Amino acid sequence: MQLILDIGNTRTKFGQFDARILLAHGILPQENPREKLRELLHNRPPDAILLSRSGQTDDWIEAELTALGQSWKLLGQNLRLPFVNHYATPHTLGTDRMALAAAAVAEFSGTPCLVIDAGTCLTFDWIDAEGHYWGGSIHPGLKMRLEAMHRFTDRLPLESLPEPFVSPDFGSQDAQTAIRGLSTRDGLIIGSVQGMAAEIDGMVGLYRAESPDLKVVLTGGDAPRLDGLLKTPTFARPDFQLHGLNSILLFNSLAPL
Repeated sequence: MQLILDIGNTRTKFGQFDARILLAHGILPQENPREKLRELLHNRPPDAILLSRSGQTDDWIEAELTALGQSWKLLGQNLRLPFVNHYATPHTLGTDRMALAAAAVAEFSGTPCLVIDAGTCLTFDWIDAEGHYWGGSIHPGLKMRLEAMHRFTDRLPLESLPEPFVSPDFGSQDAQTAIRGLSTRDGLIIGSVQGMAAEIDGMVGLYRAESPDLKVVLTGGDAPRLDGLLKTPTFARPDFQLHGLNSILLFNSLAPL
């Protein structure tokens, strides 16, 4: 049994695995996170724990695990990666991107893969058929685009993304075809969402020129907003990062599975 703790900027996600099977996943609550962590450790005692830290610097989780007599591995501290890393500055490669590359190698072994993570930032990560990681690109995420247009202009409002991506001002348009922004609000939202979808399609075209048989994976918090807008066929994998972190943990275990 393995426990993955993915410590992000605003929340900590967890995943419980039996070998490569994801048994449970979720988010540690803002209130009483220690109680939830103890519950996870008690209900399914893990044989191995991996911490991935891409955000917060508060080390309460490490302190809690130590107090409970648990040992763990921290991603980035001399852990081996299940791919050949060609990143020119490996010390600057985010743990989230390491995990996505590891997940691609585990799920699509022998096939080139492009992983698109639509989160705080939009990232593209390219892994070839031999399991070599060749980096990718980093772009502003959806909320970042809306915030930037507000912050760097005098009159554009700060808009939030609606749930789901529809608006009365779209008239007969739906999310897949909306291009007529009949209000400033809709113009900002269409520009952000449809613009990102077109950007993704264009970037995939560039990668496919290098690797025509590319598998394309879409993950991240904003993936559901974009999936139906893309012309590019993608594999939707909402828990891809957790699977990649688990793959790294298994790769560094005494008896990898």
